[in-house]
Amino acid sequence: MNTRFIVSLYLLISVFVNKTHDIDDLNANHDMPNSNANTNLRFANKKSFCDSLTHTIYIVRDIVCKYWKPEKEVSLYLSVILLANSYAPEPNPGPRTPKYPCGTCGKAVTWKTAGVCCDSCDRWHHKECIGVNTLIYQGLRNISWECDQCGLPNFSSCLFDTTVFLTTNPFDTLNETSLNDIHIGSPAATSSPVHSRKTSENQQQQQQHKRTDRPLRIIIMNCQSIKNKKHDLSNLVESTKPDIIIGNESWLHKDIQSAEVFPEGFTCYRNDRTSDPHGGVFILIADQYLSSEPIDLKTDDISEQLWVKVQIIGSPDLYIGSFYKPPRQTDEEYLKYLDTNIQRIRNSENAHVWLGGDFNLGGIEWDNYTIKTKAQNTRQCKQLIDICHNNYLEQVVNRPTHITDTSKSTLDLFFTSNSSLINKVEIIPGISDHEIVYVESSIKPRKIKKPPRKIYLYAKANSDKIKEEFNNIDLKNSTMIKIYR
Repeated sequence: MNTRFIVSLYLLISVFVNKTHDIDDLNANHDMPNSNANTNLRFANKKSFCDSLTHTIYIVRDIVCKYWKPEKEVSLYLSVILLANSYAPEPNPGPRTPKYPCGTCGKAVTWKTAGVCCDSCDRWHHKECIGVNTLIYQGLRNISWECDQCGLPNFSSCLFDTTVFLTTNPFDTLNETSLNDIHIGSPAATSSPVHSRKTSENQQQQQQHKRTDRPLRIIIMNCQSIKNKKHDLSNLVESTKPDIIIGNESWLHKDIQSAEVFPEGFTCYRNDRTSDPHGGVFILIADQYLSSEPIDLKTDDISEQLWVKVQIIGSPDLYIGSFYKPPRQTDEEYLKYLDTNIQRIRNSENAHVWLGGDFNLGGIEWDNYTIKTKAQNTRQCKQLIDICHNNYLEQVVNRPTHITDTSKSTLDLFFTSNSSLINKVEIIPGISDHEIVYVESSIKPRKIKKPPRKIYLYAKANSDKIKEEFNNIDLKNSTMIKIYR
């Protein structure tokens, strides 16, 4: 039912109930005459009608008062009038266009269903729509895949565009010389793989220069209640195989155990919000890595942050942080708590720093670290930029992570102390209204071995042989002398 109609009905009922009270008072103080029967009958019918109508109005009024309090009726009525005259609400906006429509059926592709993304056109497809079984779907994680439109060759005019047979007479037979002179080239696609012609020596050199350390896979995600999205998280972990998961807005509390929500194979660290059920941050570290929560980085302030130390053999220690700033939190002290912990890490030891989370500061242009012209909360935007410069951090996410019908903002960020180790940064579908940031980063810097070069040892040269060769040179027929002449 329309809100404006209900509020108007309530005001009308309030006025009418007061009128019925006057009628009841009149009926109580009026002596019915016995002489006129018709007048008594009309008055009795009117009284019974008013009683039944008053009883019905009281019931309707109680129903309306159950949802709208009487002391707020004036402000609510004025708000509804302004809202109705603003033309802001749409009576029937229709179904929303999915963010990631399937290239086959057009329906939304989410983490609730298995999907594959084309490496050429970046369009998602349902596993059932492309007819891929489970075994092949699991094998698509480490290889490139293209959809039917991108994988098929381009048949523009004929089957072999590069093959042209020229004859003087179109009805004459082709001779053998015309076929031999034409070079068709290697086919664009074959039924069997074409092996590259490389020598065994080159293959050995490639195996020697091949990196043995696998880059770590990091996921930064805004959950908005992870307890109801266990199946989505399992599909996400199964598809991306992350080593580290940085989460915000978990909406968990102490009565919910980590084993009830998070998948196996990870060590869970949590910092739940105690004031209300919203908020909260967490970090998941794969069991194969030795991790711990530093005591000196635990804070009792109002900021929602969490730090975990990961020890990796043969490389510096890695500090991973998860941070969440609510949209309505505009206090500058909130980011100072984050700056304090980062400075403790930078001053204590030489270690890598990774920081991810939802900062809700979309007014920063991260390509040049400047504030946008129409940005909101410019003080905290400048404060976050100063934290990056003072602690030698670099933000690597440059694509929007929160997309609506009217805006695109980069809210989910990832900071690193060594951006040269970042191999890949991608935006993948999320499990809430925020997209997921997928990062691949190495721990050890890549050392490129220089190719060997030939160095002449002149000290071990045969000087007598060199003199003999010079004496045998014919200076008259020498090329250099002819040039200078």
